Amino acid sequence: MWPQDPMTRVFALLLVFQLKHFLADYVLQTTWMLGKGKDEWGFVGPLSAHCGVHALGTLAITLTIDWRLSWLALADFVVHFTMDRAKAGPRYLGRFSDTSRHAFWNALGFDQMVHHVTHIAIIWWLAVPSAASESEPGPENKLMRSSTCAPVHREAASARTTTLHAGLPRAHTSLPRTAYAPARARAPLSVRSEFLVPSRGVRGFM
Repeated sequence: MWPQDPMTRVFALLLVFQLKHFLADYVLQTTWMLGKGKDEWGFVGPLSAHCGVHALGTLAITLTIDWRLSWLALADFVVHFTMDRAKAGPRYLGRFSDTSRHAFWNALGFDQMVHHVTHIAIIWWLAVPSAASESEPGPENKLMRSSTCAPVHREAASARTTTLHAGLPRAHTSLPRTAYAPARARAPLSVRSEFLVPSRGVRGFM
């Protein structure tokens, strides 16, 4: 559903969250929800309903990406609730209700900035894990990597074997394979010169 390119996905999420913000903060905000500026506790119902619309929009977006990040909808609810109460509360920024004064537009601009920064933070949580999971090698890539490295490992092992044989006397390099078998699989060993050789069957090589 979402673009595979991380930057394109971020841009797409920015557009979707802008649309969500427009719908939830303007189109779907009823006159009753504007009661979020009431004093005492009368603001709780209208403000909760307004923030719930925002949270549902965020939840719908997160479920299309990763259901484990659904908690971001709750984070959006809490931040939006706190900011809108601070903006609309008559004891807070709500006291700047005169639209002809510069303070009103500063408060409104600060409110909108907090909402957009919240969306950017949510987009970061949604986009970064997806990009990180794509950068990790999947089973196919791991198999391809192992098959690619296999010849290198075989060549390195062959080089080590050649080096080992080069350090042995010529007589020893011509011994049958059983001469290099583990000690428990062949005859008792005896020390001759500086090499370990079988006590039987190789007298002609000494």
